[in-house]
Amino acid sequence: MYPIYQVHYLEEFVKRPPRDIRAIMVGDEVVAAIYRTSNHWKTNMALGGVAKPCKVTAELEEMCIKAKHAVKGDIVGVDLMESQDKGLVVHEVNNTTEYKNTVRVCNVDIPSLMLDYALETVKN
Repeated sequence: MYPIYQVHYLEEFVKRPPRDIRAIMVGDEVVAAIYRTSNHWKTNMALGGVAKPCKVTAELEEMCIKAKHAVKGDIVGVDLMESQDKGLVVHEVNNTTEYKNTVRVCNVDIPSLMLDYALETVKN
């Protein structure tokens, strides 16, 4: 018997606009969110994606809180897509998310919010 050396991931295709949403969670709050737009399906900033501010709605925040709790995270990045059929859907939760472009376009000092949260958590 031979060991299996390959892992295959299957994902549902989501019909969506040519963008996704990156929301930064600190505790139970979305402190900032951006749209990441691209000319192809990959919207990563390192691959040429463009960041624009995204309004944090009650629906967006509720989905992000649920996603954060599902992975038992405290400070996470939640990536969402706007499905034409299902509305907002979470497609990834990151525990080491990139937030440089979120800071730049939303003008929110995310590193300070993270540090304040960590210090407050240690006190309790």
